[in-house]
Amino acid sequence: LQLRHTSCPRIITSKVHSSGDVSEASIDRNETKTFGFLSNSTEEAQIQCKLEQKQQKNKEIQPPTLLPQIQILLNMFPSFPKKMLCPLLYRYDGNCLEVYNFLVSRDWIPASEHGKDLLQGTKDMHYATPYYHGQVQDKECVEQILKDSNPGTYLTCYQQQDPGFLYYLYYKNNNGSLVAKPVKVPVVPEVLKVILELDK
Repeated sequence: LQLRHTSCPRIITSKVHSSGDVSEASIDRNETKTFGFLSNSTEEAQIQCKLEQKQQKNKEIQPPTLLPQIQILLNMFPSFPKKMLCPLLYRYDGNCLEVYNFLVSRDWIPASEHGKDLLQGTKDMHYATPYYHGQVQDKECVEQILKDSNPGTYLTCYQQQDPGFLYYLYYKNNNGSLVAKPVKVPVVPEVLKVILELDK
């Protein structure tokens, strides 16, 4: 009796006597075709692995581009008090190029011009979004903020997660319950506002 072409990968072929003893096993390294329930299992496993990697990458949120720009400003103006930089960022909605221009107009001399071309002359969504609240510790904190709010009221924030952080949309649904949804950015798209009936 010779076993071949079973529902296992066709890599090993065995010659078996009628008594059931294996007398010889040979490996066919050129044969890679599979049969039965294992057919395409390697390809499926690779596809599944790629999908999981893509899903994990989609969950990871990149640090805001504002952070390296703030560091550039700090490097350019090392003698400028750090605590004074925050009010300027608020005044100019996170536009670091405007902050740079303001400092120069007030006779602050940059230690170096290195990195000036990396300063973006646009508002940053973290400052320009009125319903973004920055860091919030947990859902209980948001419940305190929205406790007297009507259904449809919402805010966005971020919470520290190991190893990084996640943005969240918190909103009160039609029943008045607080709902949390992880989101990619602190700005809520208009279509999502309509679907969730926010700001009715």
